[in-house]
Amino acid sequence: MQQLETIRSKQGMCAAPHGNAVAWKDALGLALVVATAGSLAFLAIGHQLHASSRVQQRRAEEIASLLATLRKDEANCTTPAADTVQAEMQPDQQAVQGGTMRKMLVAAAMMAVAGTGFAHDASEADGAKELAPAEIVFRDDPAFPKGAQTALLHGDPTKPGLFILRLKFPPNYLVPPHTHPGFETVTVLSGSMGSGMGKKADLTKGKMLDAGGMLALPANHAHYVWTTDKETIIQVAAVGPFDLIYINPEDDPRTKK
Repeated sequence: MQQLETIRSKQGMCAAPHGNAVAWKDALGLALVVATAGSLAFLAIGHQLHASSRVQQRRAEEIASLLATLRKDEANCTTPAADTVQAEMQPDQQAVQGGTMRKMLVAAAMMAVAGTGFAHDASEADGAKELAPAEIVFRDDPAFPKGAQTALLHGDPTKPGLFILRLKFPPNYLVPPHTHPGFETVTVLSGSMGSGMGKKADLTKGKMLDAGGMLALPANHAHYVWTTDKETIIQVAAVGPFDLIYINPEDDPRTKK
């Protein structure tokens, strides 16, 4: 025991792994196999499901870091002193510590592999996304008078649940009085938008909302919006199923040939 304590005082925190040199090597090999297999499986799944390259790269780096740490610890802790301590240990002590070491390393490897799956689920299955302005594509929308364009950012307006829609209005544009079957919020991102309440459009009334301004409307609340001399971009967050119901059916461009 005195010799064991002497070695520990010289080797510091690495003394405990010295006592498990053989078990450490066995567990390291098993962990390397598990981690490598998990990495290959993740890359295959990522390719099949078109996972983002950034997610794949980040998870690959984490697994590489784990493997590098395991290799470093093995190199640092495999010394002649370890062989001396190993010889002094009872077989049952070696077996217990070896089993514990295996469990710890396999658990660490499995956590790294599982992390790749969680990252994929969060970024793909749960609908998480990141969009740069250049990636947002506006298209003509038949629900609005000619000139407006929309880009659906999240969800589906025809189904229950939250959706986010971005709209681009040209200068001197009017969306005639209308209602929506669900709650709606509108945020002005650029330009300015006039907001009026009621079943008849009166541009002398209402309120002008500049960039940063917002509008919140309960379901079935009649209102209208317009722009002046600037192109305006707004963002709508609402709950579906959603529709644009014009007070005057003749204002609905979808009914015109």
